[in-house]
Amino acid sequence: MENNFGCTWCTSTGRCTHNPDQYCEDRADNVHSASSVSVGQHRGSLDCPMIIQTSAEILVASGEYMQLLVGVRNLLPALMTSYDCQFNIDGIITETDAYLNESAETISCESALFQYSRKVDIVKAPFAVVWGIKKLPLDDKNPVDVTVYKCSEMAALCGGCLLLDPKYHCGWCDDGTCNTQKQCLSGPWFDSINGTICANPVITNFSPTSSPLEGETVITIEGSNLGISFDDISPYVTVAEQPCNCSAYRDLYVPASRIVCSTSRVRSITSGDIVVLVRGDSRYVATSTEIFSYVDPQLEGIYPTVGPQSGGTKLTIAGQYLDAGSSVKVFIISQPKDTAGSDSRVEKRQATAVEQSCSVVYQNSSHLICLTSEAKGTGSAIVQVKFDKAVKNLLGIPFEYKQDPYINSTASSLENGKGIGGIPSGGLKVYVQGYNLDIILSPKLRVILGNRDYKSDCVCLNSTLMVCDSPQFPAAAAVLGERPQALEYGFIMDNVFSLLNASSQQEALGKFTLYPDPVVHSFSEVGQIKKYKTDYLAISIDNQCEVCNQEDFFKVWIGQEPCNVSSVAATLINCIPPAVQPGRDTKEQYPDVTVVVGGVRKYVIGYLQYDTEDLLLPIWAIILIVTVGVLLILVIIIVVVKYCMNMSESEKEAKTMRQRFDWIEMQVAAECKDAFAELQTDVTFPSEDVSGFGILFHDYKNYALKVLFPNELNYAVLGDIEVEDETRRPVINKALSQFSQLIDNKTFLLLFVRTLESDKYFTMKDRNVFASYLMVALQGNMEYCTDILKTLLADLIEKSMQGNGNPKVLLRRTESVAEKMLPAWFTFLLYPLLKDHVGQPLYKLCVAIQQVIDLGPMDAITGEAKYSLSEEKLIRVQIDYKSIVSTNCRQSEIITLCVISGLFKTSM
Repeated sequence: MENNFGCTWCTSTGRCTHNPDQYCEDRADNVHSASSVSVGQHRGSLDCPMIIQTSAEILVASGEYMQLLVGVRNLLPALMTSYDCQFNIDGIITETDAYLNESAETISCESALFQYSRKVDIVKAPFAVVWGIKKLPLDDKNPVDVTVYKCSEMAALCGGCLLLDPKYHCGWCDDGTCNTQKQCLSGPWFDSINGTICANPVITNFSPTSSPLEGETVITIEGSNLGISFDDISPYVTVAEQPCNCSAYRDLYVPASRIVCSTSRVRSITSGDIVVLVRGDSRYVATSTEIFSYVDPQLEGIYPTVGPQSGGTKLTIAGQYLDAGSSVKVFIISQPKDTAGSDSRVEKRQATAVEQSCSVVYQNSSHLICLTSEAKGTGSAIVQVKFDKAVKNLLGIPFEYKQDPYINSTASSLENGKGIGGIPSGGLKVYVQGYNLDIILSPKLRVILGNRDYKSDCVCLNSTLMVCDSPQFPAAAAVLGERPQALEYGFIMDNVFSLLNASSQQEALGKFTLYPDPVVHSFSEVGQIKKYKTDYLAISIDNQCEVCNQEDFFKVWIGQEPCNVSSVAATLINCIPPAVQPGRDTKEQYPDVTVVVGGVRKYVIGYLQYDTEDLLLPIWAIILIVTVGVLLILVIIIVVVKYCMNMSESEKEAKTMRQRFDWIEMQVAAECKDAFAELQTDVTFPSEDVSGFGILFHDYKNYALKVLFPNELNYAVLGDIEVEDETRRPVINKALSQFSQLIDNKTFLLLFVRTLESDKYFTMKDRNVFASYLMVALQGNMEYCTDILKTLLADLIEKSMQGNGNPKVLLRRTESVAEKMLPAWFTFLLYPLLKDHVGQPLYKLCVAIQQVIDLGPMDAITGEAKYSLSEEKLIRVQIDYKSIVSTNCRQSEIITLCVISGLFKTSM
């Protein structure tokens, strides 16, 4: 009815028409528009039969029945005799009978079940009132919807359930679900009105997990059933058994699910649980599963320690517990020098410290990363970190603001100093010279093409030199004409914006010249297989880039091995291939040749065949070489087998000889034992009193000389050194004195002895003479001599126990210096004992032994005797002999002649 077309609503047919006479059955009940020319009492939309919503919102819980009452207007009782209510619940139409009340102002819908199966909290069910057989709907200018809801989908936890709008009449059921009271089938039911507390409050997480000792850390605690109002939890939150102040954060409290509070100050490091006591009731306690800790953050170092004055340095701070607290702020505090007025008598005034902020961009327990801000001056500064109320200064490792880097020149080569440039593939070296370049941690080269920036990394070699790679450019953007493009460029160096457009601000730096990519031509040979004969491999290229003549810019690979680039020209690349044909990367017969331009673009230009035809030998030569090789191998095998057999036989013979020597030694020992058993020790000394005339003893000097040098008459050790030139005597004496000092050094002496013994030309006689002279030199310090002898004997014993040594012959021969020194050592030490105590008994023993020897036969020529103690002078065979006693008239001596098979033995 709200239009200017003159339409009419036919109430009886439910049709809008421009010709009511033709299409409307009962013209009196029609409703005409305001512009219609038809005659009738009903005119305008307000005269249409319609329903009026009697309440602002119609709510019903899913699964419940409800009887609906709606207001109506302009009904025609005579025409409209029956009514029905229709509800569209999630696409399912439910229809119930409806009745017009006596006042004709309301319609009552019979009770209907409102229910849906989807797991959503609210579903809007459109509502309509229809009449008559045709089910024509009443007009509904403000559509009436029934809101069907599920408490269980609106809240899954008790606290959330009690916080739902009271209009839903939701409450917490004892079975652990949120439902209306009608739907709570078991146990008690309560809602927010009766003031009951939800059981089982839970803390799911909290942040942060630590606080400095000074406290004031704002903690956010999240969970469920954490009270319904702020007063339920405000005074009842503790952190590590310390109160947590919630009053300052009332506005941040979210009923049942979030609590915000600040920690208290503590005296020492501690840790513990976070506990929430709802309304102070010990039955409703929420305890965190994780531990909250009070810690003492420590700063240990920074990197880097310098940065530009303009700031932007990514400063990394290392330490412990750096994630403590809810607010971490970093400051760089510079201490300016004291300033004074022009009058020297005026007291100096301490300048105020300048505090520069450093924005934190990353944080964990061991590292903080922040970006420095611009400083007002250069110099050293202290790094300070504030963890909430805790303030920590890094002492001993200052951060230094330095003057911003400055660039003097750029070049593509340090040798020729040409301008810089690049190609779309990138990879060209750009050398940058200036000062303070190394204070930037991650410098970058920036080239502007069109409206975009293209960047590449740089590396600082020192404070005055930096090397960058030219950036890569997309092929679509780097469209080049006949001439190369001159581009603006600069450098990204933290916050040093003066270098961001360096080429435009410093004309001396020139422009960045963008050349086309060099083109590498494939091999022109058949099948792109090139034969390699000479020392160089020539590769054809088309190189318009004036700065692309660096050998390291082009990489050539033959199979899996590099071909060393020796020279680069505008049309040619020369490289030296490997001496032997490399392996293949592909299944082809020959290795492929790949040229890499700028480290990015690759050209596979063909395959390389090493020309080795001239080196091939005839078949007969190959057969001859193989035959000779086989024969040579057989000869070697035969020689080795023969050598092994000879070695085995030699070892067997040596073993047999050792066994025979052992057997002979045992036989000699047995014979000696039997011979000694036959001897009788019934010795009768001459009646002369030996002690009367005494025993002749040598003095110590002659005694020692006869032992050390038994076969010498003139002892060189007693005489003076013969010197042809007497003027050299002092020099010789000094040398001998210094040599004597070296001998007193144990390390030198042991090394000296071992070196001599290792010399194969150091004979047995030389060892005996050297040992004798060494004992003469050491007899003045017998303790030192004993120490040296013990060390040498220990080495000798260890040597005899290892290898092929025979321990049985140890100390039986004087084959080493130690074995010769040992009897001399005994000789020196036994002289007093021999002279004063055992000399006379030994003399008597010798006389007795001599008498026993004289009892048996003795060869007058060889000196061999039956009862000799010497193994070498022992007569081993049984012989018959007889004694002859005669008187020598000349000296009246008794002469005993023993005739032994033609041999004579004489005893005086």
